[in-house]
Amino acid sequence: NNFDLAEKQFKEIVHLYPKTKLSEYSANLLLDIYSLKKDYVGLEKIGGELLANESISNSKVGEDIRQVLEKASFKRAQDLETDKKYFESATQYQNFANQNIKSTLVGVAFFNAAVNFERAGKNKDAISNYKKMLNSNSPTVEKLKPKGKRFLAKLYQDAGFFEESARYYSELIKDGPQDPLYTNYLYNLAIMKEILGRKTDAVADYHNYLKVNKNKEENAAVVFKIAQLQREALRYRDALDSYKQYAELSAGTAERKVEAHYWIYDISTRLNLRNDIIATEATIKRL
Repeated sequence: NNFDLAEKQFKEIVHLYPKTKLSEYSANLLLDIYSLKKDYVGLEKIGGELLANESISNSKVGEDIRQVLEKASFKRAQDLETDKKYFESATQYQNFANQNIKSTLVGVAFFNAAVNFERAGKNKDAISNYKKMLNSNSPTVEKLKPKGKRFLAKLYQDAGFFEESARYYSELIKDGPQDPLYTNYLYNLAIMKEILGRKTDAVADYHNYLKVNKNKEENAAVVFKIAQLQREALRYRDALDSYKQYAELSAGTAERKVEAHYWIYDISTRLNLRNDIIATEATIKRL
């Protein structure tokens, strides 16, 4: 076809007249042919052959070729992603980032690689690329860093690495309350601390959550959770106050209020608080 004929002629010009403007024009036209055909593998191959020509490599055209190859490599990854070939796309994005470390797209490439590795079920590779994205100084990637931290926190949480998950939730919280998911980060951090057995820290994080969350039912559930953690940590007076607080909440459930009164009675008995014992006995009888 016409492309094949033109390609053959342009290659001959580059080979026979390497140090001429005609050679530079022909090199650009060769790249155009592969771009029009969307043959990115062929484009990378012909680009490498052209750059092996020292006169072209050291010219303005050589710089143009490098830029074309960079864009083509990124576009190839995008096309694979569009075709839902997630593992192949992730690998291409990763290769792009590793081969074009000075590119303004390097951080974005690491992020896209991570997303597609995650889609392909390759979570270890996803984590590695999210971390590389976070370490990138590219200005184009700053807006993606909160997402990267959020995805890392969730990946580590799902994998059972709760300490690492807590670290990323903590970083997200430090980034500030402007994030619409800020409240979620506070709650998830508290959950991670609770799972890790750090009850005092978990209670503190749950209290921080209560300061910003507006949902009364959710807050009531957290107050009860705080009371349970304080009791388990043998902080009986704090637990007593929290159970009393829950018992007075309109958003608390009837079942849990009964349980709260049971623990109020139990803790009051442990601490020999006669007035609380008498008051709780009367309440339990009414219930």
